[in-house]
Amino acid sequence: NNASDGLLIIDSKGRVVDFNRKFERLTGYSAPEIPSLTYLDLVPAEHTEEVRFFLKEYRKKPASRREQFTIKTKRGGIRQVIASVEPLATMPGRALLSLQDVTEERELENQLRRTKDFFENLIQSSVDAIMACDMRGNILIFNEGAEKILGYKAEEVIGKINIVDIYEPGGAKDAMKRLRSPDYGGRGKLEASHYNII
Repeated sequence: NNASDGLLIIDSKGRVVDFNRKFERLTGYSAPEIPSLTYLDLVPAEHTEEVRFFLKEYRKKPASRREQFTIKTKRGGIRQVIASVEPLATMPGRALLSLQDVTEERELENQLRRTKDFFENLIQSSVDAIMACDMRGNILIFNEGAEKILGYKAEEVIGKINIVDIYEPGGAKDAMKRLRSPDYGGRGKLEASHYNII
């Protein structure tokens, strides 16, 4: 009952034999309701086929399996879980089903992906030349504005040309010196500065 995952013991027909409190909290069903549940009660209609296939494959060859599924709660909420099933050697015909709730992790991943896409689109659509490099000067970002101003295509630059080669001689060294100084906008920042580029 102290497990972090929702745990179920199911028989060969998928009926619930035993469960822990985490499963109750995860699904919102009370203890008396759970033994009468089937997977159809726990899975949104559009996902029933993939769960049916998962169970069918398990019945063919009972062995450890692990998949990500969407489940629904009693009140209609949606949770993302990693489902793991293990045959119980001491209980023939029965299996341990573990449901790890990864809803928050998946939502965070989606938010980060949306933020990344937003900034990539913002950078690419800018009329200004925008470049980014790592601490060794390897160019990582080279937008369309940079292509138009410098005459290179991004694929000719990224991973192939060092930022030092973009500046006039000594320019990159001076820019790095200013970035490390507190006198040009603070360490790690650089106020508007004039440089010639090649």
